[in-house]
Amino acid sequence: MQIEIGDFILIPTANQTKGEWLEQRKYGLLGSKVPILFDLSIYNSPIELFYEKIVRTTSTDLSANNSVHYGRRIEQIILIDSFYYGLRGTKNNHIKKISGGNRLRSNLAFPYMIKNKKFPWLIFNVDGLGFYDKSITEQDLVDMVNSGVMPRPDFIVEIKTMDPIVRDKYNSGVNPAYPKQEATYCLPFLDLNPDIFGIIFTFYYNRVMSHYALNLLAVEVEEIISVSGKFNKLILNGNLIMEEGYKMRLTEEDIDFNLSQFHPAPTDVESLGKLLSERFLSREHTKAHSTIPGVDDILMRRI
Repeated sequence: MQIEIGDFILIPTANQTKGEWLEQRKYGLLGSKVPILFDLSIYNSPIELFYEKIVRTTSTDLSANNSVHYGRRIEQIILIDSFYYGLRGTKNNHIKKISGGNRLRSNLAFPYMIKNKKFPWLIFNVDGLGFYDKSITEQDLVDMVNSGVMPRPDFIVEIKTMDPIVRDKYNSGVNPAYPKQEATYCLPFLDLNPDIFGIIFTFYYNRVMSHYALNLLAVEVEEIISVSGKFNKLILNGNLIMEEGYKMRLTEEDIDFNLSQFHPAPTDVESLGKLLSERFLSREHTKAHSTIPGVDDILMRRI
């Protein structure tokens, strides 16, 4: 079931199974994947994402990953703690406010996957919608949606958990992929609130909570829409090439060759995105041409 309110399309996530969530993912690009298109991911590259989206390769299964599991659990706690966190205060300034009941805002989970008809290829799974109105509740948001009214947040909330060692790698203390992801999550709300901005609340595993605020720049909005739109066209073309290839009874190798003629190009500069792209292509080449069982695994440990 999906709910349409103006340009918004909402898919309820309450009681949504993993299979249903994966099914929805097939029809768009998650906002959390957008940083990959800008070579900002430390785990993935545009080329690898392209082949995952056309189901030519399988994505990594993180369902049993310890970091992902506990990160998601902790995020639920940090979202509530962020009600009390003062943006101009010191780190962990929320703890005393919690004991005193001094709530500063309402940062609320929004139990829907969000799509917008203006850029239907993007899917937004926000951690929370932020409101200066301290009285508003998550049930109020659900009631608004059920009555045909789209909530108008003052800001978008993203929760991240991070090892302090990872934090110290970045001058800002924040992985550069996170602001790009947060900027993407602001996009569908621009018409409702032109002043929308993002706040990333970060919990470090040395028991420190901090934050990173960002304003949405017009040039960044245009860039995200343009780059993600072009990538979506690549996905559509990739699916078409495979469909036509199977109709013509081409071999898998021929289809792979046809796809390689237009898949996302590695960046020209020496960058993480280029490195990840080359590693991925090397791995796929090794798999395709390996004649000794297991040799691809041995080689990949050396790449």
